[in-house]
Amino acid sequence: MKKLILFDIDGTLISMKRSAQHAIMEYACEYAIGYSIPTSAIPPLSGKTDKQIIREILDNLEISQNNSEEITHKFLEGLRVATPKHSSDETINVLTNVIELVEHLHNLPEFQLALLTGNNRECAYSKLMPTGLNAYFPFGAFGCDHHDRRKLPPIAIERANEFVKQSHFSSGNTLIIGDAPGDIACAKANNIPILAVATGLFTVQELEQEGANPVLKSFGDLKASIAEIQTLLSF
Repeated sequence: MKKLILFDIDGTLISMKRSAQHAIMEYACEYAIGYSIPTSAIPPLSGKTDKQIIREILDNLEISQNNSEEITHKFLEGLRVATPKHSSDETINVLTNVIELVEHLHNLPEFQLALLTGNNRECAYSKLMPTGLNAYFPFGAFGCDHHDRRKLPPIAIERANEFVKQSHFSSGNTLIIGDAPGDIACAKANNIPILAVATGLFTVQELEQEGANPVLKSFGDLKASIAEIQTLLSF
């Protein structure tokens, strides 16, 4: 039976220069709110959806949520404008062995690859385009689909079934690969196995404390990484 592998992007597949991240966030916030906001109002981004991030920014600024729908729409629009401008070979770095891993899994007929990311759809593909990785992920679930990351796996599974034109995928034959506690929480909430990788902001120990098992330090050992994926999806 074909299995679905859902990859996070930031900290899992790629890293982006902090200066580019800040420029994108500053533009989107000013576009949505109407003025430059202090850096202290921007929460940690890792493992969160774009919609969750703007909610937390509004809370930090003590701005009423009454117009949150309009502000969120503008925030996402600002991200769509700024992200392509700051996504290039100079700002995006593919993490160790990611291309080799993704190519290998893509070429195996038993696996279907897709994205599970807090980025909205256009921004996700803008970040991947300079690396060529966008070609391996024909669909996914994104931060524009829901503010709660835990709601994204069922959306990705539904789109996977639409992609293969049959009711084939479920939580029972799906794997999430990510680098943050948010990825782990979202996997646990949907009874989906998680392969955590400490290539982002969190250590192996921190990810283990969140309940991930196994946790890889990186994809540096390609054979071991593939073996872990196959083990987690064996049934």
